[in-house]
Amino acid sequence: MNDDGIFILPNVALGSKDLFGNATGDVFADNPFGYISKHGLNGLFLIKIVKKNAIEYFWLDITKFNIAFWQVKRDEHTFIFNTGIGNKLILSPLDD
Repeated sequence: MNDDGIFILPNVALGSKDLFGNATGDVFADNPFGYISKHGLNGLFLIKIVKKNAIEYFWLDITKFNIAFWQVKRDEHTFIFNTGIGNKLILSPLDD
């Protein structure tokens, strides 16, 4: 992660690109997630964010990457989401 909070996801080289091919001839290309189940068994990307002593987790549906690719955002795309890291920690209930 850089100072702006941007993560670069490099492609994972797939050793056998036809390992998960299908009847239409579609095969997986190198991608940041490696081998992906085409039947929806592992389509979530878990992001762990750590800053100082704070940790936050975020699930990102990897089909959003497909949609970005289909919208011709093939070299790069930015997903923006907010975290609670860096906000003041509240240790007691707020006044009504």
